[in-house]
Amino acid sequence: MFREPDGWVWGVFWLSLAFICLGMYANYQFLQDGGSVILLIVSVMFGLFGLAELLPPERRYVTGLFRVVSTVMAIALLALLVFLPDLIL
Repeated sequence: MFREPDGWVWGVFWLSLAFICLGMYANYQFLQDGGSVILLIVSVMFGLFGLAELLPPERRYVTGLFRVVSTVMAIALLALLVFLPDLIL
């Protein structure tokens, strides 16, 4: 988790996924009946992963914090989906 960032290629990949999820959320929110909070959480998670990869190698601590927060968000989302699906869906 606290290793050096993988570089701009992976950063752009994760940020692209974040913008795709954000676009899907916006589409469902504004053009359809309503957006899913899952897409919003996943887009923030992917965005944090992307920002972590774009930081310089000297910022290992901040990179690790972004990765830890993103991983905790993913685990929390999965736990909510398993134990309280009515709250999310």
